[in-house]
Amino acid sequence: KRLQDENQIKEKDGKLFSRGASRLRSGTSSQKDVHEFVVEKVLSGKAIVRVDENWRAILPAGDYEGPRHLIKKGKRFKGIAELYHEDGSFHVWIKEIIEG
Repeated sequence: KRLQDENQIKEKDGKLFSRGASRLRSGTSSQKDVHEFVVEKVLSGKAIVRVDENWRAILPAGDYEGPRHLIKKGKRFKGIAELYHEDGSFHVWIKEIIEG
């Protein structure tokens, strides 16, 4: 009930979905925005993640909108994200977790 009040989950047809999953089901986010992540290393203020088994990116702490328990070495999850370059490095902004 608390998660629903905080708009963290949605209920539809008796099933509970995270905000990201409900956005995916409603089609408001394109499939190209969904990526799979593997946390390779956790550093102070950021993490190094593998994106779609292809690229390595920096995930700054301020660019992560998800539960803290997923930011541990070896954790895998899928999320809606924006990929960008900053200061010559590849970064990722994870907006929503849809499977984790």
